[in-house]
Amino acid sequence: MTPYELATAFHRELSPLVPKLSAALNRALVDIGEGSRLVLPSEPADVSFQERETVPEAESSGVLSKIFAVLPLLDQHSRWRVDVERRRGAEAGQLELVYTLYRITSCW
Repeated sequence: MTPYELATAFHRELSPLVPKLSAALNRALVDIGEGSRLVLPSEPADVSFQERETVPEAESSGVLSKIFAVLPLLDQHSRWRVDVERRRGAEAGQLELVYTLYRITSCW
């Protein structure tokens, strides 16, 4: 699966629920890329960045289950990984999700 196909699949599955995660995955897969030795003159560098998103706490279990259902696709077809941290939102009834996206260089 190409990075573009992967980004499209994530957009289709995640953008209605967590659009910032969908956009971050698109940035990682399409804009930053895999860090191929064919493109870079040296070893691919470690890359990571974070994104934050707030979801209603009442919907959080469904949102999280959808995220964790589609993330294995990323593990199978990319060097990118996502850590999802859950925090209390600034407002009552909100859950803040902090996504850390990072590219591993030791795989492939």
